[in-house]
Amino acid sequence: MDRRKHGRVQMRLPVRIRWLSPFRLQEEVQQTEDVSRGGLKVSISVSAVAGTHLWVTYPYDSSLPEGQPEMLVRIVRCQPRAGGGATLAGKYETLVSLTGAAEYGRTFLAERRASRRRPVAMRARVRPEHLPWFDEVMTVDFSDEGLRFLSCREYELARHAQHCRECSPRQLDLPLARTPMSDRHQAESLFLDGPAGRLEAILWSPPSPARPPLAALVCHPHPLFGGTMHNKVVYQAAKAFDRFALPVLRFNFRGAGLSEGKHDNGTGEQDDVRAAIDFLGERFPGARVALAGFSFGCLVGLRVGCADARVMELAGIGAPVNGSDFSYLQTCGKPKLFLQGGNDQFGAAPKLEQLAASLPGENRVVVIEGADHFFAGHLERMSAALAEWLTQRHPELSA
Repeated sequence: MDRRKHGRVQMRLPVRIRWLSPFRLQEEVQQTEDVSRGGLKVSISVSAVAGTHLWVTYPYDSSLPEGQPEMLVRIVRCQPRAGGGATLAGKYETLVSLTGAAEYGRTFLAERRASRRRPVAMRARVRPEHLPWFDEVMTVDFSDEGLRFLSCREYELARHAQHCRECSPRQLDLPLARTPMSDRHQAESLFLDGPAGRLEAILWSPPSPARPPLAALVCHPHPLFGGTMHNKVVYQAAKAFDRFALPVLRFNFRGAGLSEGKHDNGTGEQDDVRAAIDFLGERFPGARVALAGFSFGCLVGLRVGCADARVMELAGIGAPVNGSDFSYLQTCGKPKLFLQGGNDQFGAAPKLEQLAASLPGENRVVVIEGADHFFAGHLERMSAALAEWLTQRHPELSA
């Protein structure tokens, strides 16, 4: 930012800021510190990662109705503030530089289109046709054929979704395409027979009919805080297993997504994990299970995995050791990998390292410096560390 095209002007103007968090769309109103034709500097109540995006409206007038124009801003520098929050320097984004830079996933139409794109940043709701609730998103641009937006959810190729603007009840059918994934698997949406009712699940199966030696199960974070099997950390962990052409199962705990039942504070959810292991055993006879869990999924999943003879190894991602009881690991001698952000607000890395050093068996801790609990901006490093551990334990899979 030292060599900038446009000079800064120190000016305090009200600005509304929106951003996508892992759980929902967040917003707050602040004041700019300086502005230019190319960007702005502003403080917000949370920290952020360079390269991610905000949507800003300024000068913002709270007395006006919803619909004031918003601009897409890419964060180029973030300086933490004493007492919390951070001061951000942002640059107005263009469609060219945005391509491939979406932090929370991309959903977009084909590049070859008959109608021109119009860059408009606005709040919108999108609902996949098979789900009963909306996903709050921020648009990137529109055309006569559809729209492009950033979202925390995965959207399957050729699926349809309902889109409606906040200011209009009208809904349109729009064909949406998901970011290309690995061609190693075949995706299957299904329901498991759970102890509290059906459990919504997604299974990635290798195309080969041969019996795989290993199957993976990935458990999602706390459902009362928005955690589902579509969580970005869970998805990236699943992709790490998928690199080895292994079956990978994700499912929603009771009460999450389309799964039946009610949240049971981690007790009944242990039975949900057992039901998922049962399913893998029936679908892939003879395959041992590698179990990974993120946050709440780590706390619940590893407890079940330690006790179940069908599970041969465990991966805990973002273990919330600050306020959760992991004492059950003291009797678990199975190989364990712990992936933790250096700035994890729910699990201090030194505390996790101390715990791992006291456990029996083979235990490895990988601390990803600069990453928070959700590994924002560091998902690829997290996934690569998991894949490296799998390669070391199963060199035959990468042959």
